[in-house]
Amino acid sequence: MKLAKVLTFLFVAFSLLLSGCVAATPEAVVDQPADPQSGMAATADNSATSAPEVVTEVKIGALLPLTGGDAINGQNQKYGHEFAVEQINAAGGIKCLGGAKLTMVYGDSAGKPEAGNAETIRLIEEENVTAIMGAFHTGVTLTASETAERYGVPFIVPNSDVSARNLKYVFQTASTIQSMAEDSAEFAAQMGGAKTAIILTPNIAFGDWFKEDWREVLPAQGFEVVGEISFPSGSSDFGPTILSIKQLDPDLIFTIANTSDATLMLRQMKELNYWPKVGFITAAGGYADPSLIQNLGADAEGIYLTNDWFPNINLPNAKEINEQFKSKYGMDMIGNINTTYAGTLVLADALEQACSTDPEVLAQTLRSMHLTEGSWDFMYTEVQFDDQGFNKFAGNFVAQIRDGETMTVWPAEFSVADPVWPVPSWKSR
Repeated sequence: MKLAKVLTFLFVAFSLLLSGCVAATPEAVVDQPADPQSGMAATADNSATSAPEVVTEVKIGALLPLTGGDAINGQNQKYGHEFAVEQINAAGGIKCLGGAKLTMVYGDSAGKPEAGNAETIRLIEEENVTAIMGAFHTGVTLTASETAERYGVPFIVPNSDVSARNLKYVFQTASTIQSMAEDSAEFAAQMGGAKTAIILTPNIAFGDWFKEDWREVLPAQGFEVVGEISFPSGSSDFGPTILSIKQLDPDLIFTIANTSDATLMLRQMKELNYWPKVGFITAAGGYADPSLIQNLGADAEGIYLTNDWFPNINLPNAKEINEQFKSKYGMDMIGNINTTYAGTLVLADALEQACSTDPEVLAQTLRSMHLTEGSWDFMYTEVQFDDQGFNKFAGNFVAQIRDGETMTVWPAEFSVADPVWPVPSWKSR
């Protein structure tokens, strides 16, 4: 793990400890782990019993920004959970537990680590959830997952990044920031025709992490980084930032932003008639939010998105699943909605294997399982967590926004269209 990420996490966690936000781990009596072969619970003397656990529902916490500046993203992730739970329960629920229904219990982080931490404790102590999923914001996810670790409750990360911290109860189904930075740089290098780049990131921890990784991988792919620009997230005027970029005159811009910042950045780039000479490459984030594409229309054309899935991708049932989601919610299943949906499906399969609502049994199952087939195969070929809790089979793809849709263009075996490269300037479109 890179030093900057370690220091960021330790600072936030230590601050919360001082403020009394992190509760002490309660003493708890847990069931013995399930036998991995039979799925039967083990008794204290290690003998097996065939008595199944009798439950009617399995409660899963979902920590999201349901209020605040990123409430729209939180609501979108909630749609992903709802879409998955509806399908899981319609198919018979958790069959190993007698058809117990999956129930999501939501906690509102408001995008703040302190609030997210308090909600994590509430979900565990008051709602008695078997696991927690979340939390969209990296800062919230870091502290909330650490708290879940203290309680021994599995924390599934389908829409954020937690970095390697040697935690045993944290499992990330989504791809990592580092892999997204690597893949975006590799794509640009393979396309050719560009030599210089700038790194454009918001002045928050999430942005700093991307900056750190791009700083490492871009030179390794042959690019000269001519500038690193940090912009104030939430600003109403990105004019000075855009003029600074224009002065550096890069071939490529590598960037990340939330939805509101990304939308305003592009609008003001057009107002100032600035576009990089070759391309605008993003690590998705707010640039992949369906609302950005809807709000900007033609002004979003040509943007490259690096993400772990797109509706138009050469993977089983991807297009069909997206159409089902779109008919229900009126938007494409992108902007981490897809990873939230897939992560919920993975968790349901883990519950089937664990055959228990005991958080400890579920955690042991998540550490050892290797899924080779499941309804999550629209974006993952397999699912298996390494010793740091990362899904070994979480990959990335590059798409380009074309005619209001995200068209996968890289790698070739997953592509549905050829990339337009370089991207035409505003006046040439």
